[in-house]
Amino acid sequence: MISEACLVLVVTAALADRYFFKRRKVIAQKIGEEEYIDEVIRFPVSFKTTCRNVKGARVEYCLRDKKDPTTVITGKARSLFISEKGETREFLFFNRRYLKDGNWELVVRMTHGDSRINPLYRLFPVQSVVTKVFDIPADKAGLYGR
Repeated sequence: MISEACLVLVVTAALADRYFFKRRKVIAQKIGEEEYIDEVIRFPVSFKTTCRNVKGARVEYCLRDKKDPTTVITGKARSLFISEKGETREFLFFNRRYLKDGNWELVVRMTHGDSRINPLYRLFPVQSVVTKVFDIPADKAGLYGR
């Protein structure tokens, strides 16, 4: 009887931590204006964290041509372990070599799915997605995209 009550209490606490308090959350807020620097295009991405050094949080991003959706450039997923509490910004870089002029879409996904205390974060990770649609002018297109 006591073990069943303890189990119910632990499960209730895990559910409350995961769904009501949303502890250790990473929220993608916005993607800023693109900047063309030499042979790269960079995007500032703002995000908010609820604690320092969010272990297990990752950022994934991809760039997709709206005219030809089979053209996808994916950046390497990486950890957000070194981050400050509060609002932070980091830059995503893409080589312009293969970018064509036209309409493009950038999708950034931030996922947090690690907690030593609460296993529900691994089963149901917290995800935040932000999208930006922009145009690449013909004079800013890459070498092979012209």
